[in-house]
Amino acid sequence: MSDPWVTNVQTWINTAYAHVSGVPTVTVNGKTGWPTMYALTRALQHELGITALSDTFGEGTYAALLAYGNISGIVPPGPATLPAVLKYRRLVKLVQAAMYCKGYNGGNGEIDGIWSTTTTAGITALRGDMAVSTTNKTVSPKIFKALLNMDAYVLVDGGSSTIRAIQRELNTKYAGNRKEFYIIPTDGFYSRDVQRGMMYAIQYELGMNDNVANGNFGPGTRTGLTEQADFGVGSTGSFLIKLYQAALIFNGFTTAYTATFTANTAGVTREFQAFCKLSTTGRSDFRTWASLLVSTGDTTRPGTACDTIREITPARAATLKSAGYTTIGRYLTNTRVTDPLDKNIKPGELQAIFNAGLKVFPIFQEGGTGTSYFSYENGEIAGYRAHEAAASYGFKTGTTIYFAVDFDAMQDEVLEHVVPYFEGVKWGIENYGSKYRVGIYGSRNTCIQVSERGLAEFSFVSGMSTGFSGNLGYPLPSNWAFDQILEYEVGEGLGWVNIDKNIQSGRDQGQSSVTVNTADAKLDVQLKPELKAGMRADLVGQLAAELSPLQVAGAVRPIHVVVEHLLSADALITNLSREFKIRKSFIQTVFAWEGVCTNWGDILADTIVMRSNLFRHGGNDGTPPPPVPAYDSSTGLCQIFAKRAIEASNWGRLHGLSTEPSRSFVNLDHLELVWNRLGTENSWNIRMAALALVQGAAFKQVQGSLLAIHPDQVEVVLASYNDGGYGVKTARIYNVLEAYNKASRA
Repeated sequence: MSDPWVTNVQTWINTAYAHVSGVPTVTVNGKTGWPTMYALTRALQHELGITALSDTFGEGTYAALLAYGNISGIVPPGPATLPAVLKYRRLVKLVQAAMYCKGYNGGNGEIDGIWSTTTTAGITALRGDMAVSTTNKTVSPKIFKALLNMDAYVLVDGGSSTIRAIQRELNTKYAGNRKEFYIIPTDGFYSRDVQRGMMYAIQYELGMNDNVANGNFGPGTRTGLTEQADFGVGSTGSFLIKLYQAALIFNGFTTAYTATFTANTAGVTREFQAFCKLSTTGRSDFRTWASLLVSTGDTTRPGTACDTIREITPARAATLKSAGYTTIGRYLTNTRVTDPLDKNIKPGELQAIFNAGLKVFPIFQEGGTGTSYFSYENGEIAGYRAHEAAASYGFKTGTTIYFAVDFDAMQDEVLEHVVPYFEGVKWGIENYGSKYRVGIYGSRNTCIQVSERGLAEFSFVSGMSTGFSGNLGYPLPSNWAFDQILEYEVGEGLGWVNIDKNIQSGRDQGQSSVTVNTADAKLDVQLKPELKAGMRADLVGQLAAELSPLQVAGAVRPIHVVVEHLLSADALITNLSREFKIRKSFIQTVFAWEGVCTNWGDILADTIVMRSNLFRHGGNDGTPPPPVPAYDSSTGLCQIFAKRAIEASNWGRLHGLSTEPSRSFVNLDHLELVWNRLGTENSWNIRMAALALVQGAAFKQVQGSLLAIHPDQVEVVLASYNDGGYGVKTARIYNVLEAYNKASRA
């Protein structure tokens, strides 16, 4: 809802400071927001003589206000035109404007620089809500700083009255007499600023003076908590007990807020300790304090899980086993950037992990270090690619894949970018049949926001990133499975490995094996004559079921024609499958699907390539050249691009599967030669399609023989031939063909 007083403030800013470079024009919408507060902050800096204006009310602004002094109804002596009086009036105007934006009456809507009884009443009400002295009616530097942020000083809907009482007591106790304790919100919500205030309060109660207390969980604080704050039932009299109870409450565990450590406090303490996988002592021991106050907790506590970018060799597996680790997080793929870090699971690695008696949990991260990566569309792609990669390694149904959000996402960034991304991930996984569960890796708040929307089942918390705003002022997510707390090195020689130590909740035990089918590795044979009629009928029916009306309308070849062509090529396809050690059903599937999907747009694309090459060579048959030249298209029976054929051929040459010369797809002569062969030599087209499938399976990290393929890996191999989603549809065609090929092998 628009507030007319805020509208007046925004209009005034745009008029009064239009001449000041660095004070932006704000949108006049009657709604208080950070843009308006930032503009007021910059206007204040300008009035204080600061030239480098900033959105931040930092140390320079605060120091300049300290030098000026408190602002009140006392006008500097002298005539109204005196510079000091004029400056005072402008500062009062800023006070009035800020008060309106915070919901307090600074002068009945006027921004006139006159400190009236209404202004005094408004400041008194503000100070009362903050729980700082109301005897003092002035705007101190701390009050002004509090006016120029978006904190609330009244109980906000959904807020806790208990938390508000704690916030108010902290302000009362420290805001007036401790240098670094700034006024915290009194809105009933645990937040980053409240956590900062808590840390200062604890340090003050541990005896630190203003020159020592810094709000950080450092060595002095750790020593002080260990020596002075280990309370149990019956302990009383110390304000640290109230602060400990406050920390429990902030973390979502309800207890009394008194100066006595009661049996109830001990019971709630044990609940919290159990939740965090600490020893359930029922005392406010150091490790419990640490878990309440900082996202890593005590980094010296033992962890049973870890994650790493390093390949786990038998020697490294032995190192981790002896160090007490049971579960290892490893990456399904590498990041999709130029020259990526080689961090994905290597062939044979999973077996080395299992042989050592260890388990594994999969992580997916192909981007995710900034908002530009996160969108619904990229989430869909991530869902597809993670499924394909996990299936290629043989991960079983029900395995949780943790999708990474590896940056400090602010609340609005989580809602605008990360949540839609996970909606896409969820759709991508579900479109594959919901074989795998979705987990999230990220800060506490990021995990909470995504999980509360039903988009992630378990959380892998980046607790090690203590400076992330999403880890400050937020409790450990209720669905946490792993909590990453320390990066360090373990072992030596061949057993050396650098890892991130994780605490494991037990919600996700990891996987102790994968399923890679090793049965039925016999080579394919030609289709038995008595099975031909059945395959023909079933294949025609399945292809018709998969085609959309639009695909049917645009098709160049009728389904029955494609199927007959496929059956006539059975000997060729069988020989290729035996040569490349791949199920012939893969080659047949691509042949059949690409054949029925070839449309007039594909024919037009081929025509453009032909004419582009004609004009590239200087030829002209009287027809105009294509408006936009193109030198490659998906062509021939299996609709394969020349670029893809060259890549597959070069790869096959390196692996002893091709005798074709090495070629470059950036060489237009090479591209044209291969493209022409693909379009005119049917047997070579099928051969290149088969080789592309073998290469694609290797790039997708499909483990084991392509003759002994696990059913879950069929989609992965087929998806390597085209974009995400291709494998789902064509796998159903594969299954029809494989039923008859398997019967022939038998």
